[in-house]
Amino acid sequence: MIKSYFQRFFIKKQGLNKRKFILLNEAPFQLEEAYKALRTNLQFVCADKNIKKILITSSAPGEGKSTITINLAIALAQVGHKVIIVDADMRKPKIHNYLKIQNFPGLTNVIAKTNTLEESIQYVTELGISAITCGPVPPNPAELIETKAMENILKELSEKYDFILIDSPPASFITDASVLSKHADGVLMVFLHGSITFEIAELTIKNLKSAGANILGGILNNVDTEKTGRYNYYRNYNYYRYYAAYYESEEPNNVGRKKR
Repeated sequence: MIKSYFQRFFIKKQGLNKRKFILLNEAPFQLEEAYKALRTNLQFVCADKNIKKILITSSAPGEGKSTITINLAIALAQVGHKVIIVDADMRKPKIHNYLKIQNFPGLTNVIAKTNTLEESIQYVTELGISAITCGPVPPNPAELIETKAMENILKELSEKYDFILIDSPPASFITDASVLSKHADGVLMVFLHGSITFEIAELTIKNLKSAGANILGGILNNVDTEKTGRYNYYRNYNYYRYYAAYYESEEPNNVGRKKR
């Protein structure tokens, strides 16, 4: 049953813009507490298990995985952990936009060996975390993710950081997340409240587990705790049709260069 994977990681409904969702001094109290709870649960799950490389994915686009990846990184850094985010969503990368940092050089540049790993790491002083952005969007994301170079990058990072949070594409429609899960020590699933069905969530987890993924837990996002006292999943039979077209709706984004 899917319920067995929920660690009761509730993230309160935010309704905020791309920058305001970040855990800064002005963050709402409920938001801070939600991520503190998530941090505590994750630390408990990872205790004495040498779990550093954590893949964060979802069933479909728009469920909040990139938001949660960034805020979880900040929450971990606030208690002294050395944390880096790796944007491995090579189809629609967002981390550089949310953090307002350069997208070049990035992960794809390191895999292609046009830049070194050190050159791709950016430190976000304001938040106390580091990040490797996606870099130029490639025509063959799944092939790049499956390379030995990708495995070596994550291995090298695990020697330098306490936590490596990997933002990946949704897991239901493309194979990227399943391939990436082979490089990770564990997987956190993000589910959007009021949108995801149990059937789709179960199928997503089943697909990941069949690839050998270690499912650490689930995060139920966008919960309005003032109105919802229990899980309420709506059956949306157009779910697959709508989101399967998501990655076909746009051409790969052009990538800006570093300012000089």
